This record gives sequence, C-alpha cells and structure tokens, in this order.
Amino acid sequence: MDDLDLGLISGNINTSWLGRTAVMVESVDSTNSWLKERAEEGMAKDGTLVIAKVQTGGRGRLGRSFHSPEGGLYMSFFIRKPDTKMDTSLATIAAAVSARDAIHELCGIRPRLKWVNDVYMGDRKVGGILVEGKFDPVGKSMDHLVIGIGINVTTEGFPEELKDIASSIVNEAGIKISRSLLCARIADNLEKMLRKTIEDPEGLVEDYKGSLMYIGHEIAVHSGGNVRPARLVGVDRKGGLIVRYLDAEGTSVISSGEVTIRGGAGNGA
Repeated sequence: MDDLDLGLISGNINTSWLGRTAVMVESVDSTNSWLKERAEEGMAKDGTLVIAKVQTGGRGRLGRSFHSPEGGLYMSFFIRKPDTKMDTSLATIAAAVSARDAIHELCGIRPRLKWVNDVYMGDRKVGGILVEGKFDPVGKSMDHLVIGIGINVTTEGFPEELKDIASSIVNEAGIKISRSLLCARIADNLEKMLRKTIEDPEGLVEDYKGSLMYIGHEIAVHSGGNVRPARLVGVDRKGGLIVRYLDAEGTSVISSGEVTIRGGAGNGA
C-alpha cells in the first residue's frame, strides 16, 4: 500500500482550519504553482493543502530547482488574507520549525536548519521551504500566502550533481517513516507556529535559532554577485541573518541572498 494516502492524512490532521481541505495529485509542476493558479481563479479555499506524489518542476529559492521524484513529500498550504497581526516575514521560519519538529517526532532525530529555508540531517539537505505571497495594493495587505514544503523521505537515488549535498530521511535515520503521518504532523505544527508569529514571534525566532547551522562559524555571504567573508552571529526578530563582516566593524543584517560555510562547498541558503 502506498504510504501517501489522502484518507490517512486527513484522518490524522488535528488542526482547526489549516489543511482541513486537502487535495492529492499524482504529478504537478509544483504544488506552489498549482495553488497559485487556483488562487488567481478564485478557487483556492483558505487553509487548502495540496500534496503531490511527484513534482516535475519543483522550485526553491533564488530560482533553483528542487529535485522531486517518487519517495518525497511535496506539499503546499494556501492562506487567504493572512491575519494583519501576522509577521509574514516569519512564515518561512515557521514552516522550517514545523518540518523539523515533525521529522523529530517520527524518526527520533532532530534536524538542523540552514538559513533561511533548508532542513538538514547530518551534512546533507533533506528538505526545503518556499514561501510565496501576493500583496494587495488596494487593501495594503497580503492577499494570500502559499507555503511550500518539500521533504526527501524515502528517496534513495540523487543526480550526480546532488549526491554529495542532498539526502533523505531513510538514508540519514535508517528507518522509513509514513509520509502521510509526516504530512499531518507538519500541518498540525504549522498551524501552531503561524499562531506563534502573532502571539510570540520572539519565541519562534529563538526556537529557530536553537537549530540554526553555522552560528559562530566563518561563512561566505553571496549577494548581488559579490562574496564577503563574515562570522555568523544569529538571527534578528524578523528572521534576518546577523553577521559580522570580517572586513568591517559592527554587525549587519541580511534579509536575502545566500551563505556557504567557508572552507567547504556548502549549499546555498
């Protein structure tokens, strides 16, 4: 029996609204794109969850592709008119913490998080987050958010260019977990973490910081075609990366771009 089952997912989601409407598709270009298209048609209900067994055009930050074969969990949530009290800049962090905790609950290993949207086990990436939003200029607020989460669960083979930087839960933990239960746990966690962006954003950032990779290490900051050496200090209350450039005094906050560990290949954030 396929461990990715819509009935099992819906039966194990314990949220009040997020993911209560769930759709499963065999294959899409990306679950984020699928939801955004329906949002433009006015057909996406608040809280809708879409899950795909395969993505043919999975996307990550900065225009990168996300390898999405059979064996992964590819899911996106649609949030219509987010609460105006919600700090939407923390949505990616909320999703990353939600995925981290769900994986920990099911396999006993607590992943680390790489700023701002990557989930790591060992030294390899097992998941990524992509949050996209549409701003309503008339109402001067967010019209909607789409939160995409991709996790390599039982994926065992990766393309040559990814085999040294990507892995899966089964490879790193040595056990197979149910993708359906993982999906449900992520949904439960995400509803709580989104509430935390309103009620306790500082606590959410501290929770995220507790799993953040490379704190205290020298990194390379890539931005606008330039690369600068820095030391990673932490994250600010908006989720921006706090760094101390080695060629300047004081600290700076980075809200976009990517980082790599100095002296190693690393992986783009």
